[in-house]
Amino acid sequence: MNKIREVYYKDHVLLQNSHVIESDSSYKWFKKLLNNYDEITTDVVESLDNDKQNFFDNMLPKLKKQAIDEWEVNSTQILVDCGEAEEDWQQCSICNRSIRYVCYLKNKFNYRELQVGRSCAKHFGFNDNRSMNSLLIEAKKNRRLNILNEKFPGIYEIKGSWNDKINEFEVVIPNKYEKPYFKLYDRLKNLYDDFLNEDEDESCFDEIEIILNKGKEMLNEMKDYSQKNKDDIYVPNISVGKWLRKNNKYDTLNKLKEDGKYGIGTIHRITKASFVKRILPEINDKIFKKVNAEIVENHGAKYIYKFKSSPNIKLVVPYSEIVLNYCYSLFDKPLAVEFSKNKFLNKSKIADVNSYETLLKYLEDKMESKIYYYDFEYDDMFIFYGEYYEYEDLKSILEKFKLYYFNAKKDQFKLSGSFNGKKHSKSDVDELIRGRQYI
Repeated sequence: MNKIREVYYKDHVLLQNSHVIESDSSYKWFKKLLNNYDEITTDVVESLDNDKQNFFDNMLPKLKKQAIDEWEVNSTQILVDCGEAEEDWQQCSICNRSIRYVCYLKNKFNYRELQVGRSCAKHFGFNDNRSMNSLLIEAKKNRRLNILNEKFPGIYEIKGSWNDKINEFEVVIPNKYEKPYFKLYDRLKNLYDDFLNEDEDESCFDEIEIILNKGKEMLNEMKDYSQKNKDDIYVPNISVGKWLRKNNKYDTLNKLKEDGKYGIGTIHRITKASFVKRILPEINDKIFKKVNAEIVENHGAKYIYKFKSSPNIKLVVPYSEIVLNYCYSLFDKPLAVEFSKNKFLNKSKIADVNSYETLLKYLEDKMESKIYYYDFEYDDMFIFYGEYYEYEDLKSILEKFKLYYFNAKKDQFKLSGSFNGKKHSKSDVDELIRGRQYI
């Protein structure tokens, strides 16, 4: 029974204000006992009948746990620092001591409120299993932050979003703006942390004010830069910056930040579909026009184009392949590689079935032998050589033949001299064709 006094000292007020002893009429006598006695001593308990003494011995611990679970911390922080001035301190609702560090509690059921000190908060587990030392440090920091916030409203959010402001502009911000801005943040963060840790006093506020004002000036400069350059296709926009980060192309991103614009060493590396589409008119005018060709559309990071002399054939070429070789012309510099239709063709593929069919018809007219059967779906063809039928990969043949076509050679095209397909009899080929028809 010696535990009763200890239980009383720590739990009396909490139990009195908890909902659990009001929720069940069987606890009515216990509530009355709490209200009638300032101190429930061993003698008081032993004066009760056996059933009530049994309650103290066996049910009271469970009741206390239930009561504790009703209460929650009624603040964004577990401990609140009331400051060094004792006249601002509070009184613990549990032990009546004067307390500087307060844990504010609220009952989830009856909405009553209590304020308890560090010792009582720890006893009831309201320290959230964290050490009181860490909570004490946090409380002091929050009080210091409050002082800082009164001088500079919203400084916590300002500091937290400082670096993210760079990503709110429409273009990638160059290093000449970004680096001084980030350096300013580093100084702000140091002053901020030092003040919260009591390594700086309020004398640092003058420098903080200068930093905040300078930061606003820098943001306005970056805003003006963004507005001025957002329509310049040679200035990387923010979506390209995000794409480079997503694809871990930090070397390219850093180069763009250093230069401020796309250059000979970077422009071919930007294969983001929206950029490839955006720069299409420039590529058309300064590169494809040189070989009498025209881009008609783009698919992702590839261009669909045609030579004006052969408008029925569409070709597809990777953006990066063309720009890598001919980017000098985009910047009005001497070419490292001369323009050549054949070089374009070697980098290109035939774009669609209609173009393949156009080439195939031209091929038939130029071949010494005859095409017996072809099928684009199966990507094959059989050519009759008089004594046998030769199997070839249809699209591979046409890809190689496109150089012959665009150079407009007049002589007959000797397929058998260039390709060595598998030889078949007529019956073999006809059986294969019949099998496909049934499928």
